[in-house]
Amino acid sequence: IVITNFSYKPSELAYQSIRTCNKDSIRTDTMTYSNQNLCDSLIIINYFYTPIELTYLSKDITCYGYMDGALEISKLVNAQAPLQLILDHKVYSTQLKWNNLDKGLHTLYLIDNDGCFSDSVVLDIKEPAPIKIDIGKDLLLNKSEQIIFSEKSNIHFTSYHWNPSGLFDCATCEFAKGSISQDTTIYLMVEDENGCIASDTLNIRINKEYNYYVPNVFSPNGDNLNDRFYIYGSDNLNIQWIRIFDRWGALVFNKSNPMINHSLDGWDGTFNGEPLNPGVFTYVFSISNADGTPQIIYGDITISR
Repeated sequence: IVITNFSYKPSELAYQSIRTCNKDSIRTDTMTYSNQNLCDSLIIINYFYTPIELTYLSKDITCYGYMDGALEISKLVNAQAPLQLILDHKVYSTQLKWNNLDKGLHTLYLIDNDGCFSDSVVLDIKEPAPIKIDIGKDLLLNKSEQIIFSEKSNIHFTSYHWNPSGLFDCATCEFAKGSISQDTTIYLMVEDENGCIASDTLNIRINKEYNYYVPNVFSPNGDNLNDRFYIYGSDNLNIQWIRIFDRWGALVFNKSNPMINHSLDGWDGTFNGEPLNPGVFTYVFSISNADGTPQIIYGDITISR
């Protein structure tokens, strides 16, 4: 007699969860298999959606013309290392921060070790407008002057630097007084609260031309018309002295530092208070322009009454 004992074992039931980063792959699969004893087992597989979550911080360009736009990935969720990060079509493996972005659109996405793609991030890096400053138009001076220079845009800056610094009473002030005695170029560089820099230049030229006129005849007859002999000219000229001689070489008029274009500093046709007879006299004077270079000028002047 053969006695066989059979025992009952229920089918096995197992659950399995599989991550997917593809929304189209979300599903539940059921699998059945039999072992060598012809016992069935049931496996239920759930495919659940776990997208890569990417959090980032960005910074616009600080100053016009700079390339310091920034992007930093601050948090990654559901991304399996190692990673490929693709920024503007360039692949990075470990870098999570970029500090040299130029203005415009930038695209970032990543691929993880499971082949999952993150959503693309498109960011627009902004660039501020350039700072424009104005210290005035170029100048032509007739003589040495002290000038107060200032920036005229009505924007207050955190720092000012006037150059050449030796010309100014305060080369780091908003308003700077400069003593100008020769041709020069003034530079101003400013900086705002963001560290952005702007500059402007102003060219200054000293008028070195000798623009003057010396009459060759005058009529000191008391009619207030052409009664005095004096020198006409531009304001950049200075007369150091003038002397007038008669035909025998005697000095009849001598004056130091007469003002140009000033009739009262001229000669009234007298000598020792007495009117001189009509005739031809010789003059000589020293005249200089704004840079102090003197010229000695000779000529004749005729008294006509």
